[in-house]
Amino acid sequence: MPPRLKRKLQNQLRHTNKPSSVFPGKITGYQTAEHLFSVRKGDRLRISKTGSPNAYFNVWAPKDDEAVFNGSAQGDKFDGIATQSGKYKVQVYMMRAQARRNTTAHYAVNVIKN
Repeated sequence: MPPRLKRKLQNQLRHTNKPSSVFPGKITGYQTAEHLFSVRKGDRLRISKTGSPNAYFNVWAPKDDEAVFNGSAQGDKFDGIATQSGKYKVQVYMMRAQARRNTTAHYAVNVIKN
């Protein structure tokens, strides 16, 4: 894979069991950030992103090979039911056009579980 297409993991931010959490952060260029939170099967998840319109997020269920939500195609808000228990992941990234310009995006991901 060419170096310009490789995504650099910025950091693996805190893991939480709280019913609601805010994960603030920033990414630059091809960096991504991952935010983990524990969920029980059947929990309702409401996840949203505020901040830079250049930042998008995906939601990954434990052990899944594909995102259950793709923010670049589906928007800035996810509302769904957890299909399995475990650590879910929100991955924040920028599309290639902004990433190759080395843009910096400040964001906050809000996670509500109930």
